[in-house]
Amino acid sequence: MDVEVIKITQYNCTYIVAGLISGLFAIVVAYFWLKKPSCRNPFTSKNISEAEPIETVQKKRDHIIKQGFKIEKVPSDLDVIVIGSGLGGLSAAGCIARAGKRVLVLEQHDRAGGCTHTYEEKGFEFDIGVHYLGQLHPGTVAHTLFNVLSDGQLVWETLDKEFDSVVIRQPDGKDKYYTLLCGKGDFERRLVEHFPDEEKAIMEFMRLLKKCSKSMLGYMMLKFLPKPVIKLMITLRLYKFWSFGFDEGAQHTLKDVVDRLTDNKELKAVLCYCFGDYGTVPSQVPFFMHALLLNHFYRECYYPRGGASELAFNMIPGIQRNGGAVLVRAPVSRIIVKDGRAVGVTVKKGESEYDIYAPQIVSNAGAYNTFGRLLPQDVSGKLGLNKFQKKIGHGMSCLQVLVGLKGTTEELGLIKRNYWVFKSNEPERDMLDYLALSREDAANSDLPILFVSFPSTKDSTWKDRHPGKSVCVIVTFSNWEWFQEWNEDRVMKRGRVYEDLKRTFQDRIWNQVVGLFPQLEGKVEYIDTGTPITHSHYIASPKGEIYGADHTMDRFAHDVSIDLRPKTEVPGLFLTGQDILVCGIIPAAFSGVVAASQVLGRNLMKDLMTFSGKMRKEMHKNKKQE
Repeated sequence: MDVEVIKITQYNCTYIVAGLISGLFAIVVAYFWLKKPSCRNPFTSKNISEAEPIETVQKKRDHIIKQGFKIEKVPSDLDVIVIGSGLGGLSAAGCIARAGKRVLVLEQHDRAGGCTHTYEEKGFEFDIGVHYLGQLHPGTVAHTLFNVLSDGQLVWETLDKEFDSVVIRQPDGKDKYYTLLCGKGDFERRLVEHFPDEEKAIMEFMRLLKKCSKSMLGYMMLKFLPKPVIKLMITLRLYKFWSFGFDEGAQHTLKDVVDRLTDNKELKAVLCYCFGDYGTVPSQVPFFMHALLLNHFYRECYYPRGGASELAFNMIPGIQRNGGAVLVRAPVSRIIVKDGRAVGVTVKKGESEYDIYAPQIVSNAGAYNTFGRLLPQDVSGKLGLNKFQKKIGHGMSCLQVLVGLKGTTEELGLIKRNYWVFKSNEPERDMLDYLALSREDAANSDLPILFVSFPSTKDSTWKDRHPGKSVCVIVTFSNWEWFQEWNEDRVMKRGRVYEDLKRTFQDRIWNQVVGLFPQLEGKVEYIDTGTPITHSHYIASPKGEIYGADHTMDRFAHDVSIDLRPKTEVPGLFLTGQDILVCGIIPAAFSGVVAASQVLGRNLMKDLMTFSGKMRKEMHKNKKQE
């Protein structure tokens, strides 16, 4: 009899659990797919047209991306104000505008685009933050998103199949090159060619990468399902069944994974080589983050025709078309909160302040700036909005050298490829040891990691726009404290000590690059360096970081992931940008879509995927007809 009772109890428990799972699944489906739209669908082919030649008249470009703030330029009857014109802000604004709303984007820099802006000096054009992008082949959701937001005007050009070279200094002082190949099956094949005795480890690594390919869906559930629902799922341990592999990928560091696979230090360095793309060392970053990145570049790599500024230049007209505006030199000093609700912003220009109001505010200024500087501290403190700062820090600071070269791509023997240059086959150890040095010792030491890129090789319009010239961009990491004392000084007014220090780093870095590319010796016509405080000034990063909040294990924990979401605890205030999902141009753009979804009360991801599927079918149909 007791056995029968136990069996009946187990039977009932099974049904209860099954019922809970089915009920929660129904809630998830209803929330994501059955929610009644509250505005028009922004994803249509209405304004998409054939791409035209890029605009080269600078005055016409400036009229779009350098529209300076004046209070009389602020549109009336605003629906939404967006703080910051990085890709997260422009994407959110573009979606909201196409849904029929009037949007104002405010940018503190003198040009729109955030990390996608370019600047010109001595006849050279430099991209600041776009080096290569993936998953943009026609038919993908990302390609469709940019096609809509640019009215079809963004054109993506491919890099060489051999897209990245990993250069590792050997004990004998010679450099060994491991060139990587993108393409389905080609990436792993090239790795096996480099390490024939490690085929088993490589194929297991690739299996784990592919297993994580859908894990972003599980991560997004933490951010967009209602908090009570997702917290209940986690408490009942049901979330792990729907995490799409996120939980598994986020609970092990990249270093843990590669250490289990192989003892070969050279292979480990190559498998982890691009951790600089998110700025967190392998022992601190979850495997999930690295898998997202490598899957992103797996098939093919792209670069925008005409350079990075084409993104903002072609996305802004769609915002303006519905009565909105994108205004620069418009530093927002605070978010106005009344009766607990965000209702506007204050723009501070010199001694003048302008209060601008709208029912909804979207911040692309980053979580640290939004909660720590823009919101009234009594509001942030009361709601506990700064609690994530106790768990995750700022990302690594950046040092960037920009070099203008005399000579064409062909004359200088350059190719459409990036180079990751390591001091040894233990780049994490070398990087951490370097960052622990005093600034004087660091300035006089070889850099342990360099990312070297030649944007002029990647853009088919470069030769016509800048004949006889080429550019090189070098990026590495730095320590904020080395430059912090000059952070409050004006640009170009930081004094001789700062300039000498900057030049010492610059010379050391360029000498290392010339060692790899001796044909560049004597070809420099222009060179300058951006330090962490340069980035703090131009992109308003609190400590010179370029990837927002650090991509450590703690950032991807359930509680932090749930808190760092588009819809904040302050009614009327939403977040977009790198801190919402992960770093990078395309994640930032997608953060704009999901933030706009919250603002509009419409599932725009569903709309985007549906429209992308439609475009894919039309593309296949046209191919068959050809």
